[in-house]
Amino acid sequence: MSFLTLNGATIPVADCQESVQELGERGRVFGGKYNLARRTRKRKWDIRTPPLNPSRARAIAGMVDGVGHCWRFDDATLYDFKGRSLDVSGSRFTALLDLSATKDDPVYSGVIQYGRQSIKSEIEPTRYAIASDRISTNLLLAVQRKMQVGSAAQFVAMDGAAKTEDTDHSWAGSYGLKIVTSAAVNSTKGGVYSVGVATTAARFVTGSVYLYSEASAAADRTIEVYLSDSTNAAFSTFVTVAIPQDKWTRVVIPSFWCALASANMNLVVRESVADSGLTWWCDGFQIEEHATEKGASAWVDGARASVDLVRLDNANFFGDGDGDFTFNCWASNSELGTAQNDRYLFYFSPTAAIGGSNPRAYAYRDSSAGTLNFGVNNGAGDGASISYAWDPEQGDGYDIGQMSMLTFVVRRDKQSGEYDLELWVDGALVGSGNNSYEMPDLRQLANDNGRGWLGTHSGEAAPWCGSIDDFAVLPFAADANTIAGWYARGEYSDVPKYVAAGDMVGGDAVEVVGRLGGLKNAPFRDSGTYLNNAKVVAFTLLEA
Repeated sequence: MSFLTLNGATIPVADCQESVQELGERGRVFGGKYNLARRTRKRKWDIRTPPLNPSRARAIAGMVDGVGHCWRFDDATLYDFKGRSLDVSGSRFTALLDLSATKDDPVYSGVIQYGRQSIKSEIEPTRYAIASDRISTNLLLAVQRKMQVGSAAQFVAMDGAAKTEDTDHSWAGSYGLKIVTSAAVNSTKGGVYSVGVATTAARFVTGSVYLYSEASAAADRTIEVYLSDSTNAAFSTFVTVAIPQDKWTRVVIPSFWCALASANMNLVVRESVADSGLTWWCDGFQIEEHATEKGASAWVDGARASVDLVRLDNANFFGDGDGDFTFNCWASNSELGTAQNDRYLFYFSPTAAIGGSNPRAYAYRDSSAGTLNFGVNNGAGDGASISYAWDPEQGDGYDIGQMSMLTFVVRRDKQSGEYDLELWVDGALVGSGNNSYEMPDLRQLANDNGRGWLGTHSGEAAPWCGSIDDFAVLPFAADANTIAGWYARGEYSDVPKYVAAGDMVGGDAVEVVGRLGGLKNAPFRDSGTYLNNAKVVAFTLLEA
């Protein structure tokens, strides 16, 4: 008799190979019951599971969905989903979840979701994983670290035990990190930073971390998160947030262009006011150096927290239809008040002048004005555009990190050449505009005359700051019922979509299907981790 250790619960398994295979491929968890499918019968164990932190949630979700291909038994042996034995050092989960916290995030309301599969569990706020939970994974929080204490008044605690001297840990598994800062007057902003990650070239860089705390009586409970160099000089925007209480929340640093090759990046998490005397927990530290270089024509998948630029070498899909078009996607904004204008969601334009007419279509977010803008023109300013107040600091319409369905419609009069524009957010019409004179037809962008970008304008160093998913160009003007149907289902169906990403939770930011084959080197499905060059392996107490 063997036992499967899953989320801290022990499940007896009579036949290792058969059971692991069947559980990995067909067994699913609903309503708190772990169902283990057998060849001749089904057994059920009703288990109240212990609480989860984000890293463990990713591991469990991947395991149950069969993504991780790895199961650990009570005797510390590891098996893949077909029951084959694995070496501990070689066991790696091949996919991770983007568990960005939003007000509707199912992960923190009791359901761990991966695609259309789910686990129902007794989730409570978790401070850190226990030391006995030693599943070797490739999660965001590294498995080796060095804890260093700057003073007895300010210390880092692991597993509830305060560390008052240098201690080396080399544990396999995923652990949260407890931070306790001093309230004594020493003019120090207490916190932690990761060991430096050297960039290999000038690249777009971003970072993120999960935070959690209990209710605090401290007057100022704000934390600042940013990327710095070894001298604590900030590279990135400071993201200042109130410590989330009783809920794990992901904080994302807006993607920025780092012009320095071999820059030594540290992810800093510290109190924003010195001597605040705060206690909080961190998990899922991430530093990402995007694999796509500035202005590159090829795109490599990056973290879903920030979108790499995508260039489409041709726009031949505009050759379909009768001049009406719909641009549709799911997108979120991770920007916190950055004064950077014109962050482009998409931009389509000619590769060269087309007989004096230069049709183009675009959508971008103006961070200063707090608006989402959509327009079509001839490259000389003649055209029409509409805007919508889509800004968190003005309290309009959405939250940081919340995915919204954005729909941009072009309706072209076949006689006059005039057209109407419509902007829809989450299935509701929020803006419209009209061009009163004839404009170039977007279909002129076909036959290799056009080019497009997603998440950028011609490779500029001001990318869309957020996530883009399920981007599609459709050769018709979608009506209200069609758009409402897309939003209600959360996906397309029965439409000639050109680009899609599959499920919002488990998919890539952009995935190639159909006729947009000009998107170079983009995988149909990211079968590996979405971390690029993330080598955060140690943490040190931050002295101001």
